[in-house]
Amino acid sequence: MTVVIAVFVGLTLSFGIILLYQWRASTKRNLAQTVVAHVGIAPSSSKFLANFERTLHRVVAHSPQSPWGSDRQLVSLVAKSGQDRSLKNIRTSQLATVLAAFAAVTMWSVLRQVTHHSHSTVVVAVLFVAAVPLGGWSVKSSLETAVRNRAEAINAALPGALELLAFSVSAGEPISSGMKRVAQRGDGVLNLAIRQTITRLESGTSMSDSLKSLGRSVDSAQLTRAVHAIDLALERGTPLADVLRAQASDARAAHARDLMILAGKKETAMLLPVVFLILPMIVMVAIYPGLVALKVM
Repeated sequence: MTVVIAVFVGLTLSFGIILLYQWRASTKRNLAQTVVAHVGIAPSSSKFLANFERTLHRVVAHSPQSPWGSDRQLVSLVAKSGQDRSLKNIRTSQLATVLAAFAAVTMWSVLRQVTHHSHSTVVVAVLFVAAVPLGGWSVKSSLETAVRNRAEAINAALPGALELLAFSVSAGEPISSGMKRVAQRGDGVLNLAIRQTITRLESGTSMSDSLKSLGRSVDSAQLTRAVHAIDLALERGTPLADVLRAQASDARAAHARDLMILAGKKETAMLLPVVFLILPMIVMVAIYPGLVALKVM
């Protein structure tokens, strides 16, 4: 237990000393050091710390295999999840998760020691080490889940939105007016994405660029395919209403296929309540009168 507390206190003091040293160095900068900080060259007075920070940043922020996720991966996930968060906010959340994991492991060790339950120091050390990658991975995993949920919600609402847009275009409205009509029909994820596209159009962005931005903002193959078909129809002069109806039919069929695939994956999980809950109750209801008649119960 003493070793665990010493390790935790040592890590905390180390981080504190590094932060104090950096703050002290930042308050005493001359003109050359200030300029060097903006061009990305490490000053000679803190070469060791600069190399350490550069290596850590390269491992954490630039490696695609990093459990924390690279900067590019996190920025892409935040954009596709529809959240208004910065990269700095994500990194702060990952660091806070790691610190919370450290505190939880320390509290668990203290409680085990207070209640006179022995535990291995190696186990505690492994938990401390595992908290670093798992803490950053948990935040990244939550972003990936948000991206999947947003894509599923958009795929579910896409056929109806395309049908309504096809009706509007068939009635003689331009596609921009039809998109506004679709966006005003609800407050779903797809409606909000279309509203953002309309905002880009009103700010002067071309229809082609606005549609491409809409396709890139969501991790949905169905929406990307529909946006590409609409862009080609506008470019080549193809009847837009027919294209929209065809894309709505394809999106509805793709959504049905996704549901069938999901049902196939969940087949075993769907059998668990039947086997362990429903069937035992049916058997008990069937044999209970006989057991009562035999006075077994």
